[in-house]
Amino acid sequence: MSILRNTLSRLLFIIFIFAILVGCQEVEVAHRTGGGVKAGDKVSPERMDDSFLLAYARRMGEAKEHAGRVTPEYVLEHVQNMESLIREAHDQGFTVLAEFRQAVHQFQAELLMRTMQPDLIAEIPRESITDEDVRTFYEENIGMYGLPDIYAATVFHTLDEGEAGLLGAADGRAALDAEADVLPGVEVLTLDPMPLERFPGVWAQTLLSLETGECGPVVMHEDRFAVLCLEEARTNRTQDFEHRKEYIRNDVLYSRYRQAWREAYEHLREKHGVEIDPEAAERFRERMEEEREG
Repeated sequence: MSILRNTLSRLLFIIFIFAILVGCQEVEVAHRTGGGVKAGDKVSPERMDDSFLLAYARRMGEAKEHAGRVTPEYVLEHVQNMESLIREAHDQGFTVLAEFRQAVHQFQAELLMRTMQPDLIAEIPRESITDEDVRTFYEENIGMYGLPDIYAATVFHTLDEGEAGLLGAADGRAALDAEADVLPGVEVLTLDPMPLERFPGVWAQTLLSLETGECGPVVMHEDRFAVLCLEEARTNRTQDFEHRKEYIRNDVLYSRYRQAWREAYEHLREKHGVEIDPEAAERFRERMEEEREG
């Protein structure tokens, strides 16, 4: 009973949000079962009792947009406005749209996940994760901590096609440097290590084809001819463990919570016999594949 009381207490201050989203569905059920109100009636649906309205008032009192205006009449008007909006959406058919039903379903699940987490998942203290745990996680998931490859280059470029031909004909780096010294239109750029995506596309392709110390053929980017020399390539880099250790500790914590939720969901699915109709699941797979191909 204590778990139930705690859950209800947490829900008291947030349930009105969910009520707004699913109110149209509840009204529909009331009509089918003879409960609630019909169009033109002035009696509030049974679900809009004084506790529901008080929960609304409490939440509105926390919002800046309602500051200083949360009187009983203000709350009553606001709730009726929201209910009328929900019913209008229902009349126009919004509530049967797949996108709307999905949004309500997801919102309800996420709201309840936050509310019920203390009852379903035991708290995992961050302090319980040792440095050895962090190191093991880092080594087992090293791909998560990779850094982009970076390249340093020297670029000899010119606007003159004739000068570009002389640069391209130079035999080796020393000859290339010598040509650059005497050709008036040649400029030399020294580029510090940076990821390939920061280079123009044709430059990046050239650098990928070179070994450190090699120079490539003449390439053109926009209105300039260029010869690129690869000075340094730093590949297979990873984040420094000691520098990132506390961030990695957070990753370990999140991974443990994800595992705890997986186990909780498995238990809940088995407990409630939750299954997707096989035919619906197969149609879903086919349609999702069609959307990917399209």
